Amino acid sequence: MTGLIAAEWLKFHSVRATRIVACVIPASIAGGAALTWYVADTWDKMAPADRDQVSIASVEEITLSVSQLCFAILGVLAMTAEYKTGLIRSTFTAVPSRRLVLAAKAIVLAATALVVGTATSVLTYLVCDAVIGERPIPYYDQPAEPAALLTAGPSTLVFAMIGLGLGTLMRSAAGAITAIVGLWYVLPIVALNLPVPWDSRVGSVLLTRLDAQLAGVDLVAKYGEGMPAALLSPLAAAIAMAAYIAAALIPATLTIRRDLR
Repeated sequence: MTGLIAAEWLKFHSVRATRIVACVIPASIAGGAALTWYVADTWDKMAPADRDQVSIASVEEITLSVSQLCFAILGVLAMTAEYKTGLIRSTFTAVPSRRLVLAAKAIVLAATALVVGTATSVLTYLVCDAVIGERPIPYYDQPAEPAALLTAGPSTLVFAMIGLGLGTLMRSAAGAITAIVGLWYVLPIVALNLPVPWDSRVGSVLLTRLDAQLAGVDLVAKYGEGMPAALLSPLAAAIAMAAYIAAALIPATLTIRRDLR
């Protein structure tokens, strides 16, 4: 199994998609820093009486979204790219147990997503906090809640596993990525337009809401009315994340077969 994991790691870090992500995520951190600098500069130039009109939320939430999507796509391509190029035949010939191949891919993706997701969140905070300095800009966390920073890793991991599961099931990069965009972007919009109290109930179990609830962050208390209420405890949010992973990987494990179509 160790050799198989090493082989999957070699595939993972040598493909073009991984190199692109290695550029996109740092670029998102740089973009967040630039946005923070712009807000800080605007705040400095305003009269003290008008400064309460300037605000900035946690920039880590932006870079987290980028990490989530990047690793979801990497998860999809980890399987679909091999089917597209035909390399999967060589892989399955070398390793007859298809499920071991899937497990090795999952281990490599999960470990990388956990480390990169957490590092991206922490680095974003450190950079942006250095830019903000002592400015008391509304809604900016000073200091940040450690739990909110550390939950970025597990959240990114969930997206990576969902991408791997969908890629294995669908064998179509376009179809799997479309499904992920639906989970990440479309479903939250649908939930917001549901009647009360179903908007909060449905929204609380969506992927994009789970990281804040896992960290125990009350968005209503943090940003005011109009934000979604935290209906799940950290334990319940962790169980929901595990359920998403299971819903993606169990069908993929059951359906991966010898026949290559």
